[in-house]
Amino acid sequence: MKLSMRHVITIQKNRFRQLKKNLRGLKKTALRNRKLISNEWWDSEFYIDSSLEDRKTIFNSCDAAAAAYHYASIELLISKYFFEQKISADGLKVLDIGSGSGHWLDFYESLGFGNMVGVDVSEKSIEHLRSKYKEDREKTFYKGTAKNYLMGRNDKFDVINAIGVMFHIVDDREWLETIKLFADHLTEDGVIVIGGFFGALNNIDVQFGADGSVNKRLRSAKNWKEKLSENGLKDIKLVKNVTSLEIDHVLPENNLIFARFSA
Repeated sequence: MKLSMRHVITIQKNRFRQLKKNLRGLKKTALRNRKLISNEWWDSEFYIDSSLEDRKTIFNSCDAAAAAYHYASIELLISKYFFEQKISADGLKVLDIGSGSGHWLDFYESLGFGNMVGVDVSEKSIEHLRSKYKEDREKTFYKGTAKNYLMGRNDKFDVINAIGVMFHIVDDREWLETIKLFADHLTEDGVIVIGGFFGALNNIDVQFGADGSVNKRLRSAKNWKEKLSENGLKDIKLVKNVTSLEIDHVLPENNLIFARFSA
């Protein structure tokens, strides 16, 4: 399909935005003496009012239609992958990291999944989720990090979903430990779905709190693939979300990595 000049300009504008963000991040990363943002930041500075909805998990003033476009562009890629891989939802268990408003829980439910666990560091998010799904006994929720939830547990999951989450695990040791825990708690035929940027540059700090503390660290596609492979995940597919570039609005990094033990 031939793109209009307007689409071409919008795509290039979004690519320039990301490049500018990465270059600014490179400059700030060179001064890496910043503290890491605390988990309490999400409730004290990010979710600044009582309501919680999809667009506010991006940023508080995000346009509702742009947010819907963002989520839909990712949903299409996940749905396509699940269809091509013939992944059936029957009896499968989902772990959703960074559940926020519950968007990805609703999405996986629409695919037929029922048994789900939602994890989030935000108390406001967990309160919202427990209220939203109070009649649903197949969904349970845990306040804390993915690492804290998975350590010491024996259960395994068929889908581990972490969209727009792993770059907020800024501590490199915790990031590595979380990847290992994902592999340890994935079923033999399961899949890990990770949303992020996955570019050529590694360990770039690109988002900061009001006090300058680091809130987002982008790791390279090469680093991701190496660390996943080291944990036994050999079937790794990186999918670029080109559709997301076609809307003139600031949106999060939303390419995808799918990782499995074998094809």
